[in-house]
Amino acid sequence: MAGAVHSQRSARRIARGWALALALSLAAPLASADVLGLPAYPQLSTPIPADLRTNGVPQRTLIAFTDDPIRTVLRFYREALATRGVSVLEHAYSLNSAYIGYLDRASAQTHLVSAMGQPDGRTMLVFSSMDPRPLVGLPTALPDDLPALPRATEVTSTDGTYGGTRHRTLHYVVPGMTPDGARRALAAQAKADGWRLQGEQEALPGQDFSLSRGSATCMIQVQAGADAETGGPAASVTMVVLETGVTSPAEEKKP
Repeated sequence: MAGAVHSQRSARRIARGWALALALSLAAPLASADVLGLPAYPQLSTPIPADLRTNGVPQRTLIAFTDDPIRTVLRFYREALATRGVSVLEHAYSLNSAYIGYLDRASAQTHLVSAMGQPDGRTMLVFSSMDPRPLVGLPTALPDDLPALPRATEVTSTDGTYGGTRHRTLHYVVPGMTPDGARRALAAQAKADGWRLQGEQEALPGQDFSLSRGSATCMIQVQAGADAETGGPAASVTMVVLETGVTSPAEEKKP
């Protein structure tokens, strides 16, 4: 039972924070073959490799798109994984964001596909494969260059650079804080740190907001959450940070 709980928590750390809007064009469908240990989805665009880390732990990642809605993607993988006889890991963050996959106990690899709805109506699929054991119980500090709130728990971050842009996500939960209180505190902290609210926006109750500083843009979403330890009320904070003009080491090595 404890192993199952750790697997679920690790899977959530791997998949969480993937609400990125990437401008990639739809390409030719793939042949029927596995994608990082998962069945290839029909009518999928050509996967784009990404060098990413979750809480500092490297993972193999591919990003692709489909025209199908999230519910169709999830149904396909439930049925496909059921035929393989594996224990399915599945979680929905919202109607527009979910993941599904499994833990291969023989190789200790977690294979996940995270599905996120995009503004253009497509669904972005993020395939990932990694050993989740280093994530279990791993303490993670909040980045010192992003607006943060004290007493943050369940910290999960991803970091990767591709296509000349550094993509980062950060998620944490603040027990005992309301979403509106968290928005006001984040806006005040961001201003003190030199971030600027974009387009004269304000951190109004119930609204998300975006920040900019130099070549970086930080999009913040705050929702009502729950304290994992007590079940009490909490503020759930998700940030997506895009910084242009950055090249990864792998891209620098290309001729």
